[in-house]
Amino acid sequence: MILRWIYIIVLKGRDRMKPFKNNKGVALVTVVLIFLVLVILLAGVMFASVTNQKNAVVSKEHTSAYYVAESGLNVSVEKLRSYLVTNGYSSIPMGQYTTKMELLDDFITDDLNGDTGVLVQGSYLIQASVGTSNTYILRSSGTVNGITRTLEGTFSFDPILENKAKAIIAKGNIDSKNGTIVGPIASLLSPAGSDIAITCNGSSSTNISEIFYPMPLPSGSTVSVGGNCGGAKAVYDADETIIFHDFSLPTFYKSTDTVVVDGVTKNVLVKITPTASKYTFPALTSGQQGYYIDNLPNSSVTFDLGTSGTSNTVYNLFVSNVSVASNTNLGVGAINVIGNGKLKMHIIINKTNYVNANSSYQFTWNANINQSLLTSTNPEDISKFQLIIKRGTGFTSSEYPTFSIGNSNIFVGSLMMDYVNLSFGNFDFKGFIASLGKSFTITSTSNITGPMWVYAPYANVSLSSNGVINGSIISNSVDFASGATLKYMQYLGPLPPELTLPLFIGGAPVPVGITFKFTNFKEV
Repeated sequence: MILRWIYIIVLKGRDRMKPFKNNKGVALVTVVLIFLVLVILLAGVMFASVTNQKNAVVSKEHTSAYYVAESGLNVSVEKLRSYLVTNGYSSIPMGQYTTKMELLDDFITDDLNGDTGVLVQGSYLIQASVGTSNTYILRSSGTVNGITRTLEGTFSFDPILENKAKAIIAKGNIDSKNGTIVGPIASLLSPAGSDIAITCNGSSSTNISEIFYPMPLPSGSTVSVGGNCGGAKAVYDADETIIFHDFSLPTFYKSTDTVVVDGVTKNVLVKITPTASKYTFPALTSGQQGYYIDNLPNSSVTFDLGTSGTSNTVYNLFVSNVSVASNTNLGVGAINVIGNGKLKMHIIINKTNYVNANSSYQFTWNANINQSLLTSTNPEDISKFQLIIKRGTGFTSSEYPTFSIGNSNIFVGSLMMDYVNLSFGNFDFKGFIASLGKSFTITSTSNITGPMWVYAPYANVSLSSNGVINGSIISNSVDFASGATLKYMQYLGPLPPELTLPLFIGGAPVPVGITFKFTNFKEV
């Protein structure tokens, strides 16, 4: 087509030149000019094409650098999520909060900061820094063939605080009468008609920072704060519930239980006997679950765990024969636990004669667990001894034996029992209590300085005498019958693996789960 136009132009040009006598070479010049114009146009087209191609490559690499930077952020976030899950940040005990957040700061600045990665398109570099109020800055720079783009996000972390600040958590009634409560409280007000009644009767020591209860109020239920109470009281009509958990005690092994190991039948438990009122624990072999004694000691004894274990080594001791008749007491002598490790004593209380359900089955205890621990609230010290009590054979579902500790005794350790009631006198107690019994009566609290933490979701707890308890109570109901004082102290010790403490589920102001989000996402 171009040649055709050239031909036409040349011929017409020649015809128009005929009148002129000297027109030789004009056609050649015209053709050269036209070809020059075409070459310039072609060069422009080629230049534009090459430039567009280069721009396209740069644009692609620019876009790729953005996505490489974004991928770096995603990788960092997944590492962060994995760290939080693996290290127990979904539920932080309040006493461990500061330490946990310091460890998180270290992970952000030491492990994430400076992290690099190579992808198919390019590489990324992470810069992580600690802000304020659990806020962190993650910056990811993606580089592709020398082109770098940087993305930044502000990461905020808000953990749930396990057992967050509750002196009392109850299903039903909380009645302070003329008692004193220091710390926040909560009730489900269940069943309907249950009440929260804070009547300080002139006491200025009461300081209830928060009162949680469901709204609307259940039919017949009331929440009242009267008298001359001291301290601020924030009353919340909470859109929340509380999940109370049952628990099952660990397996109870009998002295006759056997196990086959490498074709050899042997006892699951190893019997230990005292020498000069001291029990020692030999090493167990494969398949063996612990040790046993025939009866509870009725005089002072020492259980020596030895020095071969660590503070977390567990020695399980099973008691073969514990039986009670109606209206009788079973006395127990003083116990000392020494050495490295923790002693768990497993007991089943069996009923020896069948009488009506109103009879009393008293199982008394005199536990002097290493008196040097009495000045310590260290969870490791308190968890050195655990008494595990099961309701055994002969009892109906409505019969509950009673575990009691009388006046002038000492108990440092923890108690865990199923369908067993509790009765405490005037003695010093430090430790954790878990029970599925229906009643827990403290008849004299003048020496129970604690800390004492109670988890008894079916029990009606009655504090019936003056005195101060440092700790917390989780129960069916709480009645300050005669002026006792409860001062909240957070439980910091290890929970038995069978036990899960209740948590708030629902709306503000208690945080739920992990709030984990980016804000101010931008390119810098």
